[in-house]
Amino acid sequence: MGLSIDDDKCLLCGLEAESREHFFFDCSFAKSQWGTILTLCGVFRMVSSWDGELAWATHCLKRKSLIVKVLKLAWACHVYCIWKEINNMLFGGSTRSVDVVLLDIKEAVRVRLMGKFINTTDPRNVALCASWGIPQTTT
Repeated sequence: MGLSIDDDKCLLCGLEAESREHFFFDCSFAKSQWGTILTLCGVFRMVSSWDGELAWATHCLKRKSLIVKVLKLAWACHVYCIWKEINNMLFGGSTRSVDVVLLDIKEAVRVRLMGKFINTTDPRNVALCASWGIPQTTT
């Protein structure tokens, strides 16, 4: 009973053994995706390991500002989309490009924040909305 595994290499990059640490932040696919998400949020830093990213998120994502909301949503979408792409490769034999997956993440974040009040007097919020395609509701 169980799965017979011939190869334990990552289904997205084929370079390293499958692990939580590798899948979500060390894999070149995941690292590129999360790095782009950070850049879209105006966060310019190197992508770390699972533990490093979790420590960063735990420390930095405590407030209720727009950027924190976007990063929390994007984190959840990132993890879900990586899992989904691994399943697409495992069961369908193909994955989508990082750019296509990022469009899905941006859409999920946009839809979740649509209609929410956004303080447009803060230029950081305006820039964030522009990067993510979030409609700005001011009333």
